[in-house]
Amino acid sequence: MRSPVLAPWLAGALFAGVCLTTGSAAFADDEGGQDIGGDEGAKPKPAEDGGEAAAEAPKEEEKLGGWGVGGKEGEGNFKPKGKTGRLKELEDAQEQERVVEATPANLGRPGNAWVDVAIAPSGSIIVPIQDSGPTAVAPGASFIFGTSYRIKDKWEVGGRFGVSSSAVDGPRTALLAGSRDPDSFKQIATGNLEVSLRPYFKLTQAIVMPIGLALVLPSAQGDMFAEPDARVELARWNVNQSASAMRGWDEKALFEPNRFSVVPSVGAIYQRPMGSGMAAGTLTLEGRTKFEVMALTGGKDPSVDPSAKNAAGDVKDVALNWVLGGSAAYAMLEGLVQPGLRAWLAYATPTSTFGTLDGSGAQFVLEPSVATNVPISKDGNLRFLGRLAGTLPVGGPLGSGNLAIPAGIAALRVTAGVAY
Repeated sequence: MRSPVLAPWLAGALFAGVCLTTGSAAFADDEGGQDIGGDEGAKPKPAEDGGEAAAEAPKEEEKLGGWGVGGKEGEGNFKPKGKTGRLKELEDAQEQERVVEATPANLGRPGNAWVDVAIAPSGSIIVPIQDSGPTAVAPGASFIFGTSYRIKDKWEVGGRFGVSSSAVDGPRTALLAGSRDPDSFKQIATGNLEVSLRPYFKLTQAIVMPIGLALVLPSAQGDMFAEPDARVELARWNVNQSASAMRGWDEKALFEPNRFSVVPSVGAIYQRPMGSGMAAGTLTLEGRTKFEVMALTGGKDPSVDPSAKNAAGDVKDVALNWVLGGSAAYAMLEGLVQPGLRAWLAYATPTSTFGTLDGSGAQFVLEPSVATNVPISKDGNLRFLGRLAGTLPVGGPLGSGNLAIPAGIAALRVTAGVAY
């Protein structure tokens, strides 16, 4: 028989065990499932050590980007990027200027071969020995054949040679009707041969300075003081003088007979891309000067005629021609159209004189032009070069200027060649 005191004790003990078991399970669940019966030092980690605060799951509204719950709004596709308005225009202009300043001057293809023709339908020049009036040139044509090649885009070597043809008629007339005019000629005459060296020095990205030296060998035909039985030499001298005049005294050394010439030169070339759209192109400005020092190498001495009204003629040992000029051109449509203008002042001392005439002085010349540069090959390495210009003397000995005997001559210039 059970004791009546033991029953309540057993019931109380059984109730206490159930409470302890239930309490332990609840405590374990509250501590994230940690086993409290494990390592005594295992305690929950603080938040700064990556504990439960660091592992806290993001709120649902943050996962959704705040949709519908006042979350952070995104920037969208229409947020201003960079500068706008006037600031953007200034930024673009500055960037374009930097590109322009960084663009080097373009000297074209390294190799060139061309022929330049000056044509005068009619005109007149001064031939000192024919001192009673001007010598008519009707017509005249002058050809310069040239070639050059630039090595390593710096050292340019070249050569030129002139040939001319003219129908010239001096002031004298035939003594008898039907007889030959004593100073009317139709002749072909060779000019001088020039060889040259011209290095190009880069001053800035856009400015290049060419410095040249040319030697002109005496191969030109003609003599103003030719013997009476060698009048063809006078005719050839007239042809070369008309060729020099048609070119505005820009190339006297190429057409002076019996002269060896040394021609130093210096210039500057500036290029700048300009414009936009159909008007986009490249502006090229060029300035140059040269000295033609022409030394006498031969020819006839003037004969002394005691009955002559004027003093005897004279041939100068050294003659000079100084040329100072510049040009501007604008290449559009990738070089297809290039309008331009050249202008120069030539000052020449006489090579020969007779009495008061010598055909020297200062001469100003204008030369408007239009040129083209067209690719022939698919890669553009072979190109056609063309130029049409008018050589227009303004006053001076070639423009009916400051001489007792009026004379004037202008010419049409045509240049054709290839660049490679």
